[in-house]
Amino acid sequence: MDALIRAHQFFVETQSVTLTTDRVPRRIGWRMGATAADVITSVELLIGEYEGARRAIEETMDSFQEMAPGDVVARTGPPIRRVISAFKFAYFSVRAHQDAACGVLYVLLGQQAGRYTSMSDALKKEDNPIRNLVTDRLPGYADWLRAWKDRRDQMKVGAQFALLFDADNNLSIQFEYPCGESHRMDVITQAITLSDVAEGLEFSTRLNGLVHELGGGQRIVGLGPI
Repeated sequence: MDALIRAHQFFVETQSVTLTTDRVPRRIGWRMGATAADVITSVELLIGEYEGARRAIEETMDSFQEMAPGDVVARTGPPIRRVISAFKFAYFSVRAHQDAACGVLYVLLGQQAGRYTSMSDALKKEDNPIRNLVTDRLPGYADWLRAWKDRRDQMKVGAQFALLFDADNNLSIQFEYPCGESHRMDVITQAITLSDVAEGLEFSTRLNGLVHELGGGQRIVGLGPI
């Protein structure tokens, strides 16, 4: 939890200064700002729901022997569902922010940025200037994004999750199966933890730093023409 809180605070700090520039159209700059706000909000929600689920589990375990099975489900079911949804919200928000930052990078590199600019697509093309820039300046980013996108894509098609907790009630979510017509219902052993979300924030902050550097050393809101 401490690592996630530190990563969240650092990400927030990278959004605190405004760059007045006509290099970045408003629709491109505002998209980056809007997705950054979603990242911040989603992580704040995750922190709150995580602690709520931990409390519910701890309270239930303390009185488990005296409780009927239905009471256990009633007490723990809603907070468990909320923390799973909070994890998913964070994954979607962080992933969207990468595409928004990609659009700003295109503009700063003198390229055109479309409405559906994709960082994943940019990194797949060997002659893409963003791929060359990110590979040189952000080691490990491409591999991280690929793994993050794979998990997010499974969430998009309705993957189910189970909540796991250890002896210290540290929580994580585990894929039950990738839900899609072309997939078998296999158990995926890899779990998603708060450390994974913290890593996503750290890579996002590094990407933002690169954007800000190319934009003149300040934060980009997008005050140019629409």
